[in-house]
Amino acid sequence: MDKQFNFDLFAPDYKDFAYSLYEELRENAPVYRIRMPNGLDGWIITRYEDAVNVLKDPRFLNRGRTVLGEERFSQLIAAPEIELLLHHMLAMDPPDHTRLRG
Repeated sequence: MDKQFNFDLFAPDYKDFAYSLYEELRENAPVYRIRMPNGLDGWIITRYEDAVNVLKDPRFLNRGRTVLGEERFSQLIAAPEIELLLHHMLAMDPPDHTRLRG
């Protein structure tokens, strides 16, 4: 059975325990599923080699807009601070992401 961790990435005091949390995740659950405040699932990948493999694998493209449609995708992540991240190159798929990496 997977170990469950009780933490809130969005809590004001998160930075106070982030390093110890990531150390424990690396040792016990290097790929860990989380639930975002908007109800969407996400993943924390704590090992460098795992992160490199995921970032290089086209199966893990950021397809939120494609799968949900732009309107529904925007509704789910409507928080102003998240809106800024939507247009960041890390949230883009090829060919836009590739073009920006230059």
